[in-house]
Amino acid sequence: MHCGDSHAWKYTNFYPSTELLAKLYAQMYGEHKIPYFEKHIIDDLPLYTLLLDFFRSVYYKKSSMEVEIALMNALSYLIEHYTSYTKQNTMLFDESLVSKISMEYIHDNLHHDITLEELSTQTHLSKYHFLRVFKKNIGLTPHQYIIIERIQKAKELVLRGKSLGEVGFEVGFSDQSHFIRNFRKIYGYSPKLLLQKSNFILYK
Repeated sequence: MHCGDSHAWKYTNFYPSTELLAKLYAQMYGEHKIPYFEKHIIDDLPLYTLLLDFFRSVYYKKSSMEVEIALMNALSYLIEHYTSYTKQNTMLFDESLVSKISMEYIHDNLHHDITLEELSTQTHLSKYHFLRVFKKNIGLTPHQYIIIERIQKAKELVLRGKSLGEVGFEVGFSDQSHFIRNFRKIYGYSPKLLLQKSNFILYK
């Protein structure tokens, strides 16, 4: 069946290993089992959306944290809704403390490439549980929060008179274009314009 539009279609295969699925299942439910899926054909729009997010993160060469988060979101949904071993999660922890510890760690380490492994280790949670708690309490993924924190710090440094090259590197952007693109996305104007305005005010 043809949908009638002129857009190209892509067919993508994705084969997660049994080791990866078993590791994620253990993080979710605390048991070491290989998930078994009885359904081989699934019609599920939320799952489709999650998988599409993952494929896009790979195709568009997003950061390693973005790719990892997208992958875990898709596979954990698949396990939770379609594995024969799914059970109720009863793990309890102080969610506000988890958020506080992780935000403080991010703030103190903006200059380097923070990983999901680091954040989950700091909070003594699995990556799966850390992601769920962080998103629930902060309303953002760890990657989204890190980008916002970096850009806010960058704005402070620009207003202090630092060059854009120095600022981007100091807040953890190895790619200058990535820094400028995210700055414009959050503030609606480029850091260069902010620098020009700050210099005008300074020397007026």
